[in-house]
Amino acid sequence: RHRRNHRPGRQRGRVGRQGPRDPVQPGRRPHRLPMEGPPMSSTTAPDRIRLTGLSARGFHGVLPFEKEEGQLFLADVTMDLGPRGTVVASVTDDLDDAVDYAAVADAVVEVITGESVNLVETLAERIADVVLAFPRVLQVEVSVHKPQAPLDVAFDDVCVTITRQGVTSEPRPE
Repeated sequence: RHRRNHRPGRQRGRVGRQGPRDPVQPGRRPHRLPMEGPPMSSTTAPDRIRLTGLSARGFHGVLPFEKEEGQLFLADVTMDLGPRGTVVASVTDDLDDAVDYAAVADAVVEVITGESVNLVETLAERIADVVLAFPRVLQVEVSVHKPQAPLDVAFDDVCVTITRQGVTSEPRPE
């Protein structure tokens, strides 16, 4: 008789799946290997910068009074910088290594107050194009709100949301 098989709660032999074996028991192969290095979760999701509630008076819409009188438009912009997209700026603490979100905000407001368009969808597309022109921005989500849209029913907001990716360029030969 072997004493190890007579411990309380232990069955004779291993029948079926009993759960993982203890990886520290000598002479046994570990059930699974421990993870080495830092956790990977910090590098899988893109770093993002979000600007919410950028507002300005614009003259967009299909009705003549919308183009004459104008109304309030709001924009929410989420910029994806890719995994570890803010790492350099966080180390150098230098604005030249970051996305200047004040400049992005000014550019978005300039589009809202700029050339009149008929559709909120067109306005959102133009904002996305301007934001993607900034260095380090790989993708952008733009939501344009038109809370004073001319509807015949009660409502809180009309919002169009689009997502656009920047054009990745091939490395230049030297």
